[in-house]
Amino acid sequence: MATLFLHAQLHSRFLNLFKDRLGVFNVKCLCGSDKLAKNCHGESISEKKLRMIIENHVEGANQVGLYFSPEIKPTNFGKRKKTKIKCNLIYTISMTPAGVLVYPISLIKDGKAIRPITIDGNSKNNNFFSIDCMLTPQIQGHIDVKDDSGTRMFSRGCFIKCDCTLECFGNPFESLFALDYKDQKIKLFHHTTKENSKLIKESSKLLGSKWNLQGIQQLEHLNYIYFTDLKEVNTAFDLTRIGMSDKGHKVGIRTDDNMNWEEVIVYHESAKNRDGRISVWVDPTIIVPPHIILHEPISIDNGYGVLLHSWWEVYLPSIFRVPVNLGSYLPITMIGDDEYILEKNENLLSVGGFNAGYGMDIASMKRIIKDSTYSTPVIDSVWYEVWSGKNFDDSHEELLKSIALFKKNRNI
Repeated sequence: MATLFLHAQLHSRFLNLFKDRLGVFNVKCLCGSDKLAKNCHGESISEKKLRMIIENHVEGANQVGLYFSPEIKPTNFGKRKKTKIKCNLIYTISMTPAGVLVYPISLIKDGKAIRPITIDGNSKNNNFFSIDCMLTPQIQGHIDVKDDSGTRMFSRGCFIKCDCTLECFGNPFESLFALDYKDQKIKLFHHTTKENSKLIKESSKLLGSKWNLQGIQQLEHLNYIYFTDLKEVNTAFDLTRIGMSDKGHKVGIRTDDNMNWEEVIVYHESAKNRDGRISVWVDPTIIVPPHIILHEPISIDNGYGVLLHSWWEVYLPSIFRVPVNLGSYLPITMIGDDEYILEKNENLLSVGGFNAGYGMDIASMKRIIKDSTYSTPVIDSVWYEVWSGKNFDDSHEELLKSIALFKKNRNI
């Protein structure tokens, strides 16, 4: 009997060890391909290195390639079949100089959330509307939403949460770009110095920043509490993704046709000064949507054929901003080691607006960097006047030609 019991114990331990080893070998790749890591980018690659490989549109670490027209191309991961995923969508509807835009804020599934990095098109058919967008730098998604009310698609100025069906190659919710989500909140990170991190924890307060995205001009109407989805900020590559530079004060912006180029000043920082990190759970509906930039039509293979279409770039998608009154703060509550919940109080502002720029107009992109944000979505007055043909000033002649070409390609 004792021998049988010993054999049973050894058999149980062997099975558990086998299952553990099997689990290690069956880990999915964090690129989101839905393939096993050993058959994709490998099992030993670090998350940071994999992110850098995937985000190859950032050209080098010399910080002169912070462009507004990244080479974002979807992949079909070896001609696999597309999968359909039932999930939740948070979206808003806004007016831009190019018309009404359905703006996807977050997709949510099984404790994970994805912030889209492009908006490639909106369409409406009977009681359904669709959104095409890039979910990661290599996964393009097609979102179908049933518009039950038939009118809510046009109720601007608020966030709407609904069920949807996502169709894509791979699984973005299993990628390193997916954020943790629980209790209606996403997990973000606030990076600062160790000294400031200690003060924040002692005071249980996160102060609003007076600086704009450019980092060198003070905001006039409100402050922001800044977060990011980056777990670490310790390289020049990380700084680029949050709009900073450690190789000098200047970064470049260019038009889609590469004919115009300008340098702009951004905040000069060293990654060594971001050695203090606080993990914070934040309600996504109090976060200001990122600014967006409309780019000229490009060729995209969506799995069914090559399409030529314009697209919106979500500008600096790794930056998350919560608007508060000037000189104010929001309280935080500790729920674990270096883990907090961002609470709301009277200092929280209703979600501020975002700006829309145009990829053929340097001036409109520079206005986005300056981050002149107001309490409602902003229509760029200069761009709007030229777009609608109301402004024929010689200084806008090139922009007018670009818009005319864009409308022709889109049959507007």
